Amino acid sequence: MPPTEGQIRDRKLMQVLLGFAHTMASDYSAQDALDDLLRQAPSLLGVDGLGVMLLDDNDDLRFVSASDDRVRLIEQLQLDYDEGPCLLAYITGTPIYADDLCQDTRFPTFGPVAVESGLVAVHSFPMRVGDTRLGALNLYRTTPGPLDESSKQLGGLFADMASSYLVSARQVDDVSRQVIGIRQALERNGVIEQAKGVLMHGHGLTADAAFDLLRHFARSNRRKVLEVAESFMDGQLTAADLGLDSHQVIEIDHHG
Repeated sequence: MPPTEGQIRDRKLMQVLLGFAHTMASDYSAQDALDDLLRQAPSLLGVDGLGVMLLDDNDDLRFVSASDDRVRLIEQLQLDYDEGPCLLAYITGTPIYADDLCQDTRFPTFGPVAVESGLVAVHSFPMRVGDTRLGALNLYRTTPGPLDESSKQLGGLFADMASSYLVSARQVDDVSRQVIGIRQALERNGVIEQAKGVLMHGHGLTADAAFDLLRHFARSNRRKVLEVAESFMDGQLTAADLGLDSHQVIEIDHHG
């Protein structure tokens, strides 16, 4: 028995989502991957446009991607008006179906503007992972009418899978930033340790006394210890410049 039209559509959508997952696992940026996904998905979901809003680092909801310029404008207007199905879906954590914005009284400011643009129906699905809310996925149509049950299920699945992939990408990005931070810290410490080593082996200081000498000079000259260590290793500062003499070494050893 040949597959039905609905089954073919479902398979194509799953292929698009799997392609999105593979892209997110590559060096492709999350923004580019999401933009590509939203350009491909409308015909598969039986809608005329898609948009995504996500929380930013300040926990503010913001527009991040859309299938076309018209949807991009309408997404931003919901944020500007602080009103619309997308915001309501995010706030309530439940899907919001605005089958006909000409008749829907929940959005008195946003509704007429959307209708004037030609988008007369908006169906919004919350994006979340577990109890953590991420934003909303928004489906737009140029004709009024409800989504059928299959489209509702696909919209929810689409939102859930996209949420999971985006969270995974953020986690990878967080780990990458942590690795970069650790590498930079090791590099900083390496320069300081080198400077300490020269002071210890070349001038007979203990490790604590060598570090205190660098720190004392840095504080006295309102500089960072790293900068002082780099200048010392580059030859821009000498041990004498740092104030190395027998009296100061004794003072640093006892009061550093």
